[in-house]
Amino acid sequence: MPTNIGQIRAKAAWGFAQNKSKEYGQYAKKFPMYIKTNGLVNAIAFAYSNKKGAWNDIYSDIQTYFKTHDANKTISELLKTKELMAVLVEDITEDQLRILTSETFALFTWLKRFVKDETSNS
Repeated sequence: MPTNIGQIRAKAAWGFAQNKSKEYGQYAKKFPMYIKTNGLVNAIAFAYSNKKGAWNDIYSDIQTYFKTHDANKTISELLKTKELMAVLVEDITEDQLRILTSETFALFTWLKRFVKDETSNS
């Protein structure tokens, strides 16, 4: 069982990367730049609005991650009754948004490592 946040992120990313398409790998590698360029809410809104195929998987994986890996339990509690997009536009503070942004970057740092291996062997 993972004991620190790095292991938790790595385990989650490993699970998300399994059996995903090359398209998913390409999007996962680009997603952090979308966040840097447009901000977390806009980047996730883009994935949400394109909720088909690999973009649906990206959105779903981010939502799943925050449902199960929220250190202060604030976001995970909100996600029990609302979708991620609704939580982002209706319920979080600037401080929470900064934490979510940082955590999303950290998750995708791991995810990019795993999808690279997955897609390069295909």
